[in-house]
Amino acid sequence: MSIDIDECFADDSVKYKTEKEKYHNGRYPFWENFRNWEKETFAGIYDPKKIDTLRDPDSLSQKLYYRHEDIWNHRCHKYHIPKVKKVEDMCELIIDEKNIILGSDSFISIYWHWRDMQPFLKKIADFEQNNENLMIKEIKKIEKTIENTRYKKCFYDELWNDISNYRNKLKKFIWLYLQKSNTIGGFIVFPRVTNSINTRRGNYTGVIKDRFDLTLECIRRAYQYGNFYKNDFNPLFGISEEEKEFFKMFGTFEKYIDFFLLNSWVEEDKEHHFHVKNLLFNENEIDKEKTLNDYDFSKEPLPQDENEWWTFYHNIMKRLDARNEQIKKLLEEK
Repeated sequence: MSIDIDECFADDSVKYKTEKEKYHNGRYPFWENFRNWEKETFAGIYDPKKIDTLRDPDSLSQKLYYRHEDIWNHRCHKYHIPKVKKVEDMCELIIDEKNIILGSDSFISIYWHWRDMQPFLKKIADFEQNNENLMIKEIKKIEKTIENTRYKKCFYDELWNDISNYRNKLKKFIWLYLQKSNTIGGFIVFPRVTNSINTRRGNYTGVIKDRFDLTLECIRRAYQYGNFYKNDFNPLFGISEEEKEFFKMFGTFEKYIDFFLLNSWVEEDKEHHFHVKNLLFNENEIDKEKTLNDYDFSKEPLPQDENEWWTFYHNIMKRLDARNEQIKKLLEEK
């Protein structure tokens, strides 16, 4: 079995039969919507009325669910737990013998459309500073070789504008991020129930705000203490019986991590216990904890300055790359 880990599921929202169905409910395909949306709102980065027009592969991509079925059944065989199967014509899975419905979730988020992140994102014009410096040097070299002063100025200004144009750089940056984050390594499955853990981690629990490392820390503590309910040390839980049964299938946090190929998100100690890595950890900053063992959920979870945002971004993209590689190797096994 093989899989293209560069396959992006954002454009596979629906298998359209006719051109009319392609624009079902007036919603264009993901990338066409992205182009339309950025023309109107990219200068402001975020517009709550526009962002929801980007199609959601988690609820619309049939191909994504077939990929989930392939990958997790591969793992079920190893772990001797009930297989999953795709529900016909619906974007969901069901666990055989347990009647637990699973839904896909994209868990790679850099908050590019969050209003709080605008001050940091406005500085993305410098995200390739080293490349820019090299380009500037090359421009100056070329400038010296051009004798005509008028032509030289026009040529120089044109190239300089290409470098310093914030809007184009931001557009390219986010386009590349969306292409990468919508690959298979950026998706996981959770039980699909009312007020699920997946819903609460993003929309309900302000101390999580969609950070997947904090979500994993809550799951780790639930396994460690055997308590799948909300408490001061675990604000995310208080889950349904279906969700409890789902998590208990794996037995331990270590097996849950290994099953879903999340090894790059944790650090293993001498006793072979896993500890969740902090996405805000930067080895050059001594005041940051490397793992979330002692995290008390009293802090604002989002990055608070530009350096923290870049640390968060690089850490999460490294984990995405590592998980894609794990998935690729898994499915290449005979």
